[in-house]
Amino acid sequence: MKLKAILDNLDGVDEALKPAYTEKDGKFVLNIEGYDSHPEVQGLKRSLQVSRDEKKAIETQLGEMKEKFGSLPDEFNMEEYNRLKDGGGGDVNQKLADQRARLEDASKKALDVVNKKLEDATSKLNKLHVDSALNSGITEIAVAAPFAPAVRAMFNDKVKVDYEGGEPIVTIENMPVNEYLKTWAGTDFGKHYIVAPGSGGGGSGGSGGGTPNKADNPWSKEGFNLTKQTEIERDDPAKAAQLKASAGK
Repeated sequence: MKLKAILDNLDGVDEALKPAYTEKDGKFVLNIEGYDSHPEVQGLKRSLQVSRDEKKAIETQLGEMKEKFGSLPDEFNMEEYNRLKDGGGGDVNQKLADQRARLEDASKKALDVVNKKLEDATSKLNKLHVDSALNSGITEIAVAAPFAPAVRAMFNDKVKVDYEGGEPIVTIENMPVNEYLKTWAGTDFGKHYIVAPGSGGGGSGGSGGGTPNKADNPWSKEGFNLTKQTEIERDDPAKAAQLKASAGK
């Protein structure tokens, strides 16, 4: 049986397979190991390498032209010089300078096009690395499903992608993404987003862990209390989100 990479919902998905999906932007995305070998990623890598090669070739060509000819255009030779000189009609040196300027402008425009292609390919590839690292980390620390989009948004702009020998190095504050998220999940703030042991919801349920008593939950039918809701949302938004999820809100 083939698993779809992206689903609108998990209706009809076998219960044993649901943990393999992570919610992202209203969709459910399949967590994939070895995504670097995926044809789409390989295609982006090839496009990125082609753009880099094109940029290098143009830069090399432009550098050789400046070094070899100085103020003269590529096609300049003595026959062209004599033709311009004997033909009159203006300063020869100025004509040569104008030709050189036109050639350099054409080279710059070609280089700008390649740089744009390189920038676009790099941006797409970096996004794939960021999404994959965050999805893997969020799944590993067991972020509760209702909080996964919030956690992803919280760290998305902090992820940095570098390359060493062509291989991606994805980090947050110089730490591998998975390790950083593990450390964050152990903080007083982060633990509210984590599935509690023995609980189907999120949050630590306080210092003792577990699911809060329904009578103590101001969003539950048994403990409904608007004043308490306002106080918790003001003082501890993460706990408020946890209690709402526990009450099915």
